[in-house]
Amino acid sequence: MNIAIHWFRADLRLRDNTALHAACAQADSVIPIFIFDPAILKAPDTDAPITAFMLRMLESLEKDVAAAGGRLIFRHGQVLEEMKAVFRESKACALFYNRDYEPMARERDAVMEKWARSAGIEVRSFKDGVLHEPDEVLKDDGKPYGVYTAYARKWRQRSLDPVLPAVKFRKCAGLKLPRSVELPGLKELGFTTELTLPPAGEKAALEKLESFTRGPALHYHEQRDFPALAGTSGLSPHIRMGAVSPRTVIAAVSRAAKRHPGSGVQTDTFIGELIWRDFYRQIL
Repeated sequence: MNIAIHWFRADLRLRDNTALHAACAQADSVIPIFIFDPAILKAPDTDAPITAFMLRMLESLEKDVAAAGGRLIFRHGQVLEEMKAVFRESKACALFYNRDYEPMARERDAVMEKWARSAGIEVRSFKDGVLHEPDEVLKDDGKPYGVYTAYARKWRQRSLDPVLPAVKFRKCAGLKLPRSVELPGLKELGFTTELTLPPAGEKAALEKLESFTRGPALHYHEQRDFPALAGTSGLSPHIRMGAVSPRTVIAAVSRAAKRHPGSGVQTDTFIGELIWRDFYRQIL
C-alpha cells in the first residue's frame, strides 16, 4: 500500500492545495499532519492573536478533513524528530508539502529533505503560496529584479496555474495512523488574548472573498485608502495562513471584472497588490 504524508504548514485548506492534491492523486492513502513547532511558537513575531487565529483555522481544518474522509494528525515537538516518528508509526513512503520562502523555513525544509532522502522516502515539494515563484520571474540575464515596476511587467507576461478542486481522502484497509495529540488551546501554547478575532477557516475565507468580489473589489482603486469605506479585501490573514490560495483569489477577482465591464482599473490595482506580495518573496 502506497502511503503518503501531507505536511500542512501555511496551506490550511482542502481546495486548491497543490501538494495535497498531488498526494491524493498519486498515493493510495494520504495522512495529513500538522506539527506545532516550539521554535516557531517562541519566535519574536509569533504572538497571541496570530496563534489564536491559527488555532481557529486548525479547528476548522480538522472538521473539513474529517468530512472529506480523513483524519488530521497533530504533533507537538521538534519538527524533524516528530516527522521521523510519524513515518515510523505509519510506514509511509512519501512526503508532500508546499514550499515556503522564509529563511528559517527553507533551512528547516532542507534538513527535512536530506533526512527523508537518506531514509529512502520520496520527497515532493510544490509551488502553492505564491502566484509566481522567485526564480520564475527574472531579468533577461537571469538575475532577480530589484525594482517593482519592471518585475510586475515581466510577472504579467506569465500565465497563471489553474485552480484545483477540493480533495477527498481514500480509506484503505490496514492503514495505521500515527499517534495524534489533541488540538491544544491557546493557554496550553503559552498565550492569552482578549481581542475579538475574525472568523477563521476555509469556509470563512471563501465567504470573505465572495463578499469582496461583490462590492469592494469593484471600487478598490478609488476606495482602498479610506478606512471608513471598508474598501480593502480583509483577506490578508486568510491568505497568510493559507485558508485560501492566491490563485483562488486572483481567479475570483478576474471573474468579477469580467462580470462588470469598466471595473478593470479597480480590480487591476488589487491584482497589483498580489504582484507586490510575490515580489517581496523574491526580495526575501
